[in-house]
Amino acid sequence: ARRGTHRRQRDLDQDVVADVTRWIPRVGVGFACAAFGVAPRTWRYHLQRDRGGLAARPSRAIGAARRAHPAKLSPVEERAVLDVLCSDRFADAGVSECWATLLDEGTYLCSESTMHRVLRDHGLAGQRRQRQPGRHHRPSLVATAPNMVWVWDISRLPGSAKGVWFYLYAVWDLWSRKTVGWCVDTVETAEIAERLMTVTAKREHVDRHQLVIHSDRGAQMTAGTITDLYDMLGIRRSLSRPRVSNDNPHAEAGFKTLKYRPGWPARFATLDAAISHCETFFDWSTMTITTPGSAY
Repeated sequence: ARRGTHRRQRDLDQDVVADVTRWIPRVGVGFACAAFGVAPRTWRYHLQRDRGGLAARPSRAIGAARRAHPAKLSPVEERAVLDVLCSDRFADAGVSECWATLLDEGTYLCSESTMHRVLRDHGLAGQRRQRQPGRHHRPSLVATAPNMVWVWDISRLPGSAKGVWFYLYAVWDLWSRKTVGWCVDTVETAEIAERLMTVTAKREHVDRHQLVIHSDRGAQMTAGTITDLYDMLGIRRSLSRPRVSNDNPHAEAGFKTLKYRPGWPARFATLDAAISHCETFFDWSTMTITTPGSAY
């Protein structure tokens, strides 16, 4: 069937190659080769052999400017996109968060991939993660009012036997030292942390782009479920430096106060006992808060 449709390579003479080459600029490679019964690979093979080198594809002349896409943004539209992405509101937010936030507000500038391309064309996109060891910046967060910065962590509480643990999830407000949310469970998972953050943010009436949450780099803190929740609630995330144990001092201080306070039991027999003890402690710590205001 192939022989009946296309001529074999050894039967193709130079006149046919010349005819196909002459018609390609008008109708394209496919139509020209089909009209003369020549396979495109066969024509390209003979053209390469006759010229003594690689055959240039005639679909676009060498050095010719690529035709602009009809949906390409104009310079004015690109400048509008850059002004929004580089504004104070979205300067520290990702492209996905900016695009979703604008879409929720009824504003559509362009697609998410176009935003990435515009930033890349203007030299504003790049690798933000720091891969060189010892060159990570120390996290610096300042809170001047409640619900501006939260810190949270997970600590183990000894169970009824060796190797049995309960897990305390706690969230503190940096400005007031208030414990805004906590829970105790038998497992340590990102789903429990997500549920705690959702309930706490709803109870505290946290608005979008209002809150920054700081934590270490544990598996639960960097899980995808927590990241998606932060993006949905418009919360910025702050993480400790890799392999640095003292970048979350306020959460560690809260757990130390809990475990070094008089009356700390050696072990908790049941989950209810652990919850009851933590409830007493957090009620006591709320009543003993004195001077708010802090930064680190």
